[in-house]
Amino acid sequence: MLPPESAPPEAVAREIGVGVGTLERWRSESLSRPAKERVWTATARLDAVITMAAMRPVAVGAHGPV
Repeated sequence: MLPPESAPPEAVAREIGVGVGTLERWRSESLSRPAKERVWTATARLDAVITMAAMRPVAVGAHGPV
């Protein structure tokens, strides 16, 4: 949904198994927060790394670079 991939919301929703409306709501809620609240904490970054490490390489590639 965002650059560099800019996938259409329908494709992202289908890939992660949620409705387009849900995905759009999540995006809207995220973007409505002040930028300083959108910065990843060290804990959140570590969690993402651990989650990605457990994924198959094909699945990791589908999520783009970390």
